[in-house]
Amino acid sequence: MNILIIGKSKAALNFSRYLKILKIKSKIIPYRELKKYKDHLTSNKIEKYCAVFILTRDEDIIPTYKRYLKGLKNKRIFHFSGSVYHKCITSIHPIFSFPDKPIRNKDFKNIIFTSENPEKVKKTIPWFKNKIIKINKKDKIYYHSLLTIYFSFPLIIKRIIEKEMKKFNIPRNYLHNLLKKKIENKNSNITGVLARNDKKIISKHLKSLKKTKYRGIYKEILKIWRRYENN
Repeated sequence: MNILIIGKSKAALNFSRYLKILKIKSKIIPYRELKKYKDHLTSNKIEKYCAVFILTRDEDIIPTYKRYLKGLKNKRIFHFSGSVYHKCITSIHPIFSFPDKPIRNKDFKNIIFTSENPEKVKKTIPWFKNKIIKINKKDKIYYHSLLTIYFSFPLIIKRIIEKEMKKFNIPRNYLHNLLKKKIENKNSNITGVLARNDKKIISKHLKSLKKTKYRGIYKEILKIWRRYENN
């Protein structure tokens, strides 16, 4: 078996390493160097690969397919995006953020993927043993939006507030460890003024934040929290 990977992203490098452990050969072509490899991307040469993975930025996936792979008879073309859909490219989206350093083989095997067509994945690349959950193509953007909120928004808020809390000489590590314990505790609940629905204190909070950029964050999350509690 031989796999062609287009792109040199963190996902591409981790996937290439994983294939090596499985003793599957792979060739990486960096996205920015595609023009240099134009001869290598002719149909007769690409057909020799048992699968092609376009692991570029989301916005480059479909243009790459249209420009270099559209004439392929072998339709074993995949991508790792959770937001892109194309009928000729099968999505296998890892619910995982790849770090700069390659992850362990064990960790890669534990990644859960989603796909519009898990059956096709299992049929065309049977060596891919990760768990794959089926997702409807019409739900992809909504699903991807929720993952972005879940994995990125808390970190953004955390970094903003930790930076601001330096004014009060509260150690960042102390706050980090408290939050970590709270998150790791599966039975942990929302506490403080939100849990008590202390309207007077909440009103004072909003007043104190009136001239800051944090008021919008507080107000919008409070609004979402109230809707959630009322459902």
